[in-house]
Amino acid sequence: FKIRPTADNGIIFIATNKRTDHIAVVLEHGRVVFTYDTGSGQVIIKSDKSIIDGRWHSIKVSRRGASAHLIVDDDSYESEGAANQNEDLIETLPPFYVGGIPSDLAGFARTLVPGVRSQFSGCMKDFRLNGKSLNNGKEFGTEQCSQFTEPGMYFGKDGGYAIIQKDYEVGAAFGLEVDIRPRMKDGVLFSVGVLEYITVEFVNGSIKTTVDSGSGGESLFHHPATENEYCDGQWQSFKIAKKKNLLTVTVNGKA
Repeated sequence: FKIRPTADNGIIFIATNKRTDHIAVVLEHGRVVFTYDTGSGQVIIKSDKSIIDGRWHSIKVSRRGASAHLIVDDDSYESEGAANQNEDLIETLPPFYVGGIPSDLAGFARTLVPGVRSQFSGCMKDFRLNGKSLNNGKEFGTEQCSQFTEPGMYFGKDGGYAIIQKDYEVGAAFGLEVDIRPRMKDGVLFSVGVLEYITVEFVNGSIKTTVDSGSGGESLFHHPATENEYCDGQWQSFKIAKKKNLLTVTVNGKA
């Protein structure tokens, strides 16, 4: 199969008997992990570098007897199996899962790879099992992948956040420039500081900037000329500048 992951942790594929036997492929810290157990001990093969780079990657896993292989693009990794492995058959129960698992399997998955997330985030295609394409499964919560990519961070409909710099003080002077392409009229765009802070958010399509320098918060609204001006599918240029008590907010060149 091929994947283009957007998160560095998650279940890609798993089949199991919900006891010990299993065969699974997961992402851990951006690296591909192939794990299986015939009932005689778990075998784990890991790739040695992250594939979180916005590109498609080809993944192949195979096992025959005590020998197993993981191939990530042009890099091959192999294992000779567990020292006490003497069973050839991996006992699994239907169904097997691609791209995530139900909640009742989450605990079992974490015993295989501690801390693994129950869902894979990203795109997947060309999935084949024993050389055959799979096209008769059921899908839950999946969407079509975009054929186009561009630099930047994407925050989906369920939200999320990114920490740009863990420790930062706003101070007397502060400046920020960012290009945004919002799809919703409400949500936090940016926030820095705790007691003294600057917060930028969308409120019903308008941009609200709140600044507190220690003597109470003051807000400045930047209203669009038309109802959906900032949510029209185009990139918007946003700038904020603070110098002592002066605050300037500029959107698409208009302050």
